[in-house]
Amino acid sequence: MTGTFNSVPQDLYFPTDHPAYPGKFKGMKTILEECRLHQFANLHTECPSFKCADVSANCCCQQFLFNQPYFSLVKSLLEETCSGYGIEILFLLKFHCELNPIDMCWGCAKWLYRLKPESSKEEDLDRNTLESLEEVPLVFIQRYAIYFVISQAHIDLA
Repeated sequence: MTGTFNSVPQDLYFPTDHPAYPGKFKGMKTILEECRLHQFANLHTECPSFKCADVSANCCCQQFLFNQPYFSLVKSLLEETCSGYGIEILFLLKFHCELNPIDMCWGCAKWLYRLKPESSKEEDLDRNTLESLEEVPLVFIQRYAIYFVISQAHIDLA
């Protein structure tokens, strides 16, 4: 995985032929030094309990790197792999899975599936599954999404 610093690719791992640390993560201090940011390389690795007093401050190496666009904009391995297949990844905030609109749509599709005639034929099972997913009403999907947004706002206020 690489980041970009001043339009130059920045490897986050030592090369596989490195004599001491082949393929290992370089570490924040080494990365900062390679980016000629020596003044930040001697900061504490992280603030106590990972809780920085000011998220826009340069209080620790972790927060400093987190605020740098050339590291924060790097795609994860999952994002890189999926984008190679033309799939966009949407990361949701942490929340209870029952609030996830996808789970709500899936629950509705399972209910619709149970209304279909029973069968043990694989082609019937496949057809019934696809039909059930397609039959989830758009208005339900919209309501689930609105419910999700409202529940997230409530969680954020707490």
